[in-house]
Amino acid sequence: SPSHPRASMLHAGSSPKTPKTALSKEALMQQCQAVVAPASGDEDNSSGDDRAEIPYPRGAANDMADKELISLLKKQPKDVPEMRTRESFRRFFARMKKDRFEFLMRAANADKPIKDGDKKVAKRLALVADIVL
Repeated sequence: SPSHPRASMLHAGSSPKTPKTALSKEALMQQCQAVVAPASGDEDNSSGDDRAEIPYPRGAANDMADKELISLLKKQPKDVPEMRTRESFRRFFARMKKDRFEFLMRAANADKPIKDGDKKVAKRLALVADIVL
């Protein structure tokens, strides 16, 4: 079973007997819009200590629509200035909520074979682990 609660949203048929299939693009975008809370609320239940330890200011990705971010994430990093280097990628996504970041990565990689998509998601999560909330 998926290690993340929202991972099941991206793939139907999670039983061992049923092959996993990706959701349609329309269904994925509807879930994307339904999952993300308005940016103005910024309701985080943590004590705030985590935020003080992050060495970067709030990244530009926090103020962008999920649809736009998914589109950027599908492109080659060399074609997106904000994601060309590991450092620029980290700055771009700094202080984003981990759940939202993981959702965006899974949505951007939903059209890839599950093994390849999961590998890329894990790699990117490791890259930003210390700068997401």
